[in-house]
Amino acid sequence: MLLPLVGKGQEHQLPTAASTSARPALLPHLPDELVKEVADCEASIRIALSNLEDLALIDAAIPKAEHVYQIRGANQGEAWWQTMDARQDLADLRRISTMPAEARAGLAAAKRSADSLQVDDLQKAGKNDQGIDALLKAARTEGQILIEEHRWYAHSLDGLASLDVAMGRNEQAEALYRQALELEKKTVGEQHPTYATSLCNLGDLYRLMGKYAQAEPLYVQSLAIRKKTLGEQHPAYAMNLDNLASLYEAMGRYEDAEALYRQALEIRKKTVGEYHPHYAANLRHLAAILAVTNRTQEASQLLLESAQLQWLHLTENSPTMSDRQKRQFLAHSRFIQSEELSSLVFQGKGDPKDGLRGVLLSKDLLFEVARQESGALASAVAAAPPAWREQWRQRERLRHQYATVVLQIMSEGGHSQPADRKPLDAAYVRSLAGQIEQLDERLRQSNPAYAATVRVRQVSLEDVSRALRPGEALTEYVRYQPYDFATEKSGSAHYGVFLLLGGSGQVTAIDLGDAKGIDEAVQQFRAAVRGSIDHFKSVEPSRGQIRRSEEEIGLTSSALRELIWQPLEKQLSGTKRVYVAPDGPLSLIPFEALARKDASGGWRYLAEDRELLYLGTGRSLSGLALSAGTTAERPKTAVLIGNPAFSAKPEELAAVEARLSSPTPTPTVSQSSVLRNGSTLVSQSSVPPSASTLGVTGGDNAPRLQIPRNWI
Repeated sequence: MLLPLVGKGQEHQLPTAASTSARPALLPHLPDELVKEVADCEASIRIALSNLEDLALIDAAIPKAEHVYQIRGANQGEAWWQTMDARQDLADLRRISTMPAEARAGLAAAKRSADSLQVDDLQKAGKNDQGIDALLKAARTEGQILIEEHRWYAHSLDGLASLDVAMGRNEQAEALYRQALELEKKTVGEQHPTYATSLCNLGDLYRLMGKYAQAEPLYVQSLAIRKKTLGEQHPAYAMNLDNLASLYEAMGRYEDAEALYRQALEIRKKTVGEYHPHYAANLRHLAAILAVTNRTQEASQLLLESAQLQWLHLTENSPTMSDRQKRQFLAHSRFIQSEELSSLVFQGKGDPKDGLRGVLLSKDLLFEVARQESGALASAVAAAPPAWREQWRQRERLRHQYATVVLQIMSEGGHSQPADRKPLDAAYVRSLAGQIEQLDERLRQSNPAYAATVRVRQVSLEDVSRALRPGEALTEYVRYQPYDFATEKSGSAHYGVFLLLGGSGQVTAIDLGDAKGIDEAVQQFRAAVRGSIDHFKSVEPSRGQIRRSEEEIGLTSSALRELIWQPLEKQLSGTKRVYVAPDGPLSLIPFEALARKDASGGWRYLAEDRELLYLGTGRSLSGLALSAGTTAERPKTAVLIGNPAFSAKPEELAAVEARLSSPTPTPTVSQSSVLRNGSTLVSQSSVPPSASTLGVTGGDNAPRLQIPRNWI
């Protein structure tokens, strides 16, 4: 089952001819036998209007636009908004076809700039001024080549206003939104979905500014327009209900907000389905109302359901998504539900089992997806036909080139370069990225074996619980930001831990408090350990020095233990083996070294009381249990990674990458490069037939630790 891949803002898109056929009878609609014909023609028109430099496409689209206009006019009436759009498309195509090539090229560039601008991406990259300059230039170009009273010009003004909102320039944004509305009155009219969208945008701004009385009539007017033009059973109508519900939520009108969210939920259930990401978002919004009105158990269940849908959407679509598509999807699809669910549970207002279920869905999921994809791809290569393997080799060669170029760019950042070195061509870098993405898509979609093995298996709390025996426990640490559902604001980061006991399946949620104090304790403990190591590198310590060093480390260790382990001691009574799944900076410490004073005044360490095993997340327990349950003979092998070169500079990595041979399905050669300090940076493109190391080595004569015979 492939779930719908949706990015932010797609509910703003106007419906196609096909979608209008499902409208209620009171709205003008096309006969069923004409729906596909019109949809095909309109697709060609959209392609032509997106490629204005191509005169052949423009000329070929004109008769299709004439045909669409005639059909819509005859069946929906001249005053219907889709007929008016068809008439405007035809007029635009005819006018563009008579333009000089230079004017068409300028207009095409301006339109692409306006259409491709992503406000969120620019805001995160700190390039808002750059985005505004690009949109201003696009708007001026459209105004000069066309006329200022044109729908494309209004679209550019709307985009400019959105950028101003992202930068906090609310007054400038308000003026631009109003200018766009006035222009749309003249170009598309007040009974048009585009006009309704602009009303919503201005309403959103007023809601952001706290001008609720001014926002409400805009939302209500927009809702009425969409009801008239799209009908009540339409995703855009549901989005409008969300906007008005958000306003009522901010005003404290929770009963009204809940009714609207529930109405939107029912619409989405019928129109886009329960597996759509907007349905998941709707559940989360409704959960917030329930949390504020003290119905926290129901709220936690809705948040968990929303997180489960989010998990399904990512894992089902991941096999067909390129790396760029994953990044775009994740930029708008964080597992906010799990964090909000943790907030409820750690405040004692939700079921701890629901909280742990949410964490098991989201924690380190991207790493697991990437790991699963890597393994699936390796399996697919072995079983793939020759043509597919050749495409894979081509992809690996391109990725090798791209990595080398990017590392070179990183190494050149902020440094003057030799006069004889040619500067890197940005267009070449973009071309490599584009080729890799296209090959990725072809490889993913053309190999059934890959698609069958790549999907991540959903792990339930019950799966994890079954993997634990009596006397064992899972401690799932979580670094989260407490969320205030009333103010819709997140507080400073906290740590919490979910404790799952083997045998009983009991789950306890313990809030460990502010993360700042814990992170500082982690830093102090690590600094004490590092200081001791550095001090004794060149000095043979005496017994007194060792005792003083242990005392210094023990003090910082015991302080950290009080914060992250002592709150669990009572619940862990009688437990001998603990699976520890740390989070954040807690992943940097050896829990075995957490100390406490014993009765004699000496230090007793956690490793002396309990056996500790580390996991990235409790999900891994389910996999371990499955592996243990298999009867097939398995080779006892391991991959050992020691002393990796974390401090290697980009230019050093670039040098190693450049010396690697282009990858093949079964590489057998490892490559190395000597660093400035005389050590060796060793890298490998895959598993070789002989053992090797990865990272900085001490040379061939360096002492090696013997692996215990009972280790595997």
